Amino acid sequence: MHLLHKNLRVYLSLCVIGLVYPACTVSFPQVDAVRAQFGPSDQAALTVPKDAIWLASLREQGQLLAAYQREGFILFANADSDGRVEFDGWLVRSVSGFDLGDLDGVTIESVGNDGSRTISSRTTEFTTVCQSWMWFPGTGLSGTWEQVCDGFGLNIIRLNESGSIVLVDQVVTPSGDRLILQRYEFSTGQRSQS
Repeated sequence: MHLLHKNLRVYLSLCVIGLVYPACTVSFPQVDAVRAQFGPSDQAALTVPKDAIWLASLREQGQLLAAYQREGFILFANADSDGRVEFDGWLVRSVSGFDLGDLDGVTIESVGNDGSRTISSRTTEFTTVCQSWMWFPGTGLSGTWEQVCDGFGLNIIRLNESGSIVLVDQVVTPSGDRLILQRYEFSTGQRSQS
């Protein structure tokens, strides 16, 4: 009986650690799109590292954010601050906690990944038209996904030579402020090379 009780405690402890531990495997559609261009032997190299922390900057304010897989999107968040970014794999969908004032809690709505896009805050709303995402290959599996939005320029998603996303740079406010998410190599203490 004592052994059963001890094993049950170990099992429950492992379950709690599994639920609380923030490191998770995240996947993005850009990686899947690039993966489709290569044979099965190349596909194993296209992964998002588990130990990645992301550097987020908006309006000259920076925060370190951890990535959490959620229902249909990735939540970048920091438990020590109110910084929060929701990313669906192509588009940043909402931003809060970057001292945005009336713009805090900005949301981005779009039907699909291109076409009309509406950026809304509590006080302002702006609609723009975005073109389809275009793939510009680099060396190895690296490259850049770019999308032109009328009046805002480019939205960018960059992959490194191993096919991992290392940079997301997108307009996230009606006034045209850009959010830059850059993968930070936790194990080396450096920003990922893009």
